[in-house]
Amino acid sequence: MARDLLDASVLIAAFNTQDVHHNKAREILARATSVSFTDHVFDEVLGVLSHKLDKVQALAASTALLTSDAELLFTTQEEFFRAYKRFSESKSLSFTDCCLLETAKSTQATVHTFDKDIKELA
Repeated sequence: MARDLLDASVLIAAFNTQDVHHNKAREILARATSVSFTDHVFDEVLGVLSHKLDKVQALAASTALLTSDAELLFTTQEEFFRAYKRFSESKSLSFTDCCLLETAKSTQATVHTFDKDIKELA
């Protein structure tokens, strides 16, 4: 079964009704068959939603995510060091982005994102 690996941009948009990509994010989630996200993406989602909305809403969103059928994937040591190498060579990707891409590579997952830099590499 194909794995759908979600970037923080999709999850943030799904939980933030004011986000320009909100409806598209909800469509992605509705179509996805095997949803997963990484520990680093989870961290980014919590931080951004705490800032854009508030901590209470960020915690509600994260609880909904953690209690959903979505699978939380922890970055392996091998993925971590490959991501660090990628990050050190990249001009535009965050470390979280690099971890996402390395996890996608390891798991042969399809990455869903609104980030153009990730889309080019996924």
